Amino acid sequence: EVLYSLMGVNQRINRIAYDRTFTRHLRLLEYCRIDDSSLPLSDSILNRFCSTILPEIGHQIETLYLEGTSIERVLHATNYPNLNNLGLCDIDDKLAMSFFSVIEKQNNLF
Repeated sequence: EVLYSLMGVNQRINRIAYDRTFTRHLRLLEYCRIDDSSLPLSDSILNRFCSTILPEIGHQIETLYLEGTSIERVLHATNYPNLNNLGLCDIDDKLAMSFFSVIEKQNNLF
């Protein structure tokens, strides 16, 4: 939320917001403190991340935490050449199996 709210405010704040310190590790989800579950970001925030922010910072992201309903949108938003860690929260078994079978097929191509 903080990164989202800072981007686009002005040029000086943009330099800070786009700094690797803030973009290396992203959590694109919200936590519900009541039952310790993860919640999706609002559509307006997720849309802005996927259309504007992620394409500009994707090369800097090393760790990315996503929740089940936004996985596909976020992963298709841009390339993540430095992504080393991917945390998937509240993902159902069927989606996980299809997601990992696609990754396995892609890895077998190389």
